[in-house]
Parts: sequence; C-alpha cells; structure tokens
Amino acid sequence: MAQQILHDTALDDFQRVMAQFVQADRRPCLPDTRALMTRKLTPDELLGFIYALDCMRTWAAQIDAGAVRLSANPADGEHLSPQAIAHDRAHFAGCLAEAMQLGFLR
Repeated sequence: MAQQILHDTALDDFQRVMAQFVQADRRPCLPDTRALMTRKLTPDELLGFIYALDCMRTWAAQIDAGAVRLSANPADGEHLSPQAIAHDRAHFAGCLAEAMQLGFLR
C-alpha cells in the first residue's frame, strides 16, 4: 500500500513537471542518434568499443556476484533490499552493454 502511494505521488510529480514543459513549450526531446552514425568505426575504434562493452559486462558480473553478500531484508534498504538493488543494477549494466553492442555493431 505504501509503495503504491509513493508510486502514485511520483507519477503525479512527473505529470506535473511534463505539463510545465508543455506550457513553456519546452518539450523534452531525444536526440536523433542517426546523426552519430556518419561513418563506420575503424578497426582500432571497434576494438576499443568492444573492450568498453566487456568492461561493463565485467562490472555487472562483479556487482551481481557481490549482491549475494548483501542483506535481503527490505528494512535495510529504502524501498528495496540492498541485494535486490545490486541485482537490478547489474542487470541494467549488462543490458546496457548488450543494447550498445546491438545498436552500434550492425
């Protein structure tokens, strides 16, 4: 029940901020990433990019491995247990690396 109230409050806050953007005609927009793809990566750039992705995956694995040592008690965290937060962050980092690889290595 308390989480639902927090979620509803956050959603109301988000909608209020978005309404202010629209009123000020300052709609947030995402950049057109097609402009970033003006040329293919050189072999060295490609190796550097793959290395960065591997680093991100390594960090994700380290976070995930360390999560089992954290408390699983939700009272130890604000809204989630520290263990759940670590697992979520590891999953995010892994998915980000995967998405970057799929998006840039076509």
